[in-house]
Amino acid sequence: NFQTYPNVTAVSGFAENYDTTKDFFIFLHGFNVDLQEAYKWNRVMFRRLHWSGYRDNYIGLTWEGDEGNFTYFDTNVFHALQSSRSVRQFLTSLPTNKNISIGAHSLGNLVMWDALRLHKALGGGTLVENAISIQGAVWEEAFWEQDNVEYTATTDPGHAITYTEDQLKRHSWAFYFRQTGHVASDAVAGETINSHTYWDYALMLQKTTNVTAGTAYNRDNTQPYRTPQPNAGSNANWALPEYSALMQVGRRTTSYSNSDITNPIGLTIVPFFGRTVQAHTLGWGTVAHSDCKDIPLYVIYPWVFKVFDEFSSIIH
Repeated sequence: NFQTYPNVTAVSGFAENYDTTKDFFIFLHGFNVDLQEAYKWNRVMFRRLHWSGYRDNYIGLTWEGDEGNFTYFDTNVFHALQSSRSVRQFLTSLPTNKNISIGAHSLGNLVMWDALRLHKALGGGTLVENAISIQGAVWEEAFWEQDNVEYTATTDPGHAITYTEDQLKRHSWAFYFRQTGHVASDAVAGETINSHTYWDYALMLQKTTNVTAGTAYNRDNTQPYRTPQPNAGSNANWALPEYSALMQVGRRTTSYSNSDITNPIGLTIVPFFGRTVQAHTLGWGTVAHSDCKDIPLYVIYPWVFKVFDEFSSIIH
């Protein structure tokens, strides 16, 4: 009964056709972006790439990530999971003899990476050339290797426990994009790039609102397996969009704060990615979440060059 959004369609007033002789860059905006703001995001991103030398197809995809305010984050996580199938379907419709790169900002990363995960789960091969995460609002454990997570007497004295793979599959985001048989990065032929800062204000807010007493310390492993479908009543604690982050190894404690839980990928280095870009060293503000749109191109051009030219060769 899991409902998904309809297939991707062109918006009136924008180019409805693309040049099949050229490559593609696909962009997905993030959370709390309505339709008009999505248009703005894509106009700005397209212009910045064009001014930097990009001359191939640019396609901006919108999705419903703007229900309510920031307190509705989990609701929009569900919308992201509902959107990923349509995005995957759209990507498979593009010419297979051209390079297709995709990038996402904030919660758009969940749409992007789930589309790639689904592609592998459905038996697909390579889908895109490059996948670029920009200030991703997805928990880092979703990209961990599939394995037990151990909090030992040495790392977490007095709070030792081992969560098995099976238990983690029930009540966490752990290795969601690295599950055996459908590793999302296997759908990427070229580079996987994670662009992050260390103190993004929006992602710090994501961590703060995630710290709720009793939800991240001891996991109930008797309930059914995680599902993207939100559930009412007694089953609400196994709905994937509502799962809280795991504790960091070495910081497992009953009196925890946002510094004790894991990070969204936009706040940290994640070994899953082949390339890491520390955006705050390349023109971004240290606490910035959307500087790829919000500040002048000449300020962040070192970042644009690193991500879209040096690492991915999208601009060529």
